[in-house]
Amino acid sequence: MAIESPAKPGRVGVVRNVSQRGVLLGTPSRYQPGQRVRLRFKTRSGGPEFDLPATVVRIDHDPDGDWLAKLVAFEFDRDVNEHRLEELRRTYELFSAA
Repeated sequence: MAIESPAKPGRVGVVRNVSQRGVLLGTPSRYQPGQRVRLRFKTRSGGPEFDLPATVVRIDHDPDGDWLAKLVAFEFDRDVNEHRLEELRRTYELFSAA
């Protein structure tokens, strides 16, 4: 998925977990708590991509791990409805189970 911000355009992340309030991503990019971003999601159904504004709320990093061990938690500005949440879980199921 894409992570966009004025300071860091065109960044990417791998979805590890998603909920109504936010998403946990593995990413090689560095972020700071409080940083604002726009997350761009694709859907498995082939529908249009959609964006959700979000804020970085937590950073976890295993210094001995690869870049996927650097996890960044983002809180969405608004809750994701149940239908959209299930669509996201189906789209990113391979990564959410990790």
